[in-house]
Amino acid sequence: MADRLYLCGPLAAHAAEAARLAGMDADAIICTSQHDEIVVDMVARAEAGDFILVKGSRGMHMEMVSEGIRCAMK
Repeated sequence: MADRLYLCGPLAAHAAEAARLAGMDADAIICTSQHDEIVVDMVARAEAGDFILVKGSRGMHMEMVSEGIRCAMK
């Protein structure tokens, strides 16, 4: 299971509820409407060796998160 789940967009609450029902701790589920909030939190918590998976539709522009993480981790 993942340590944290970041959700963004209008259906985030539904995905968060499904994650809670599957046993994920509510404190590990972060819902936001801003990509930059995800980047800031991820970068602050990331440690060497962490594996980060960014998944989302092209319409959600999750490449903004990937690029933000790459730039911040240089």
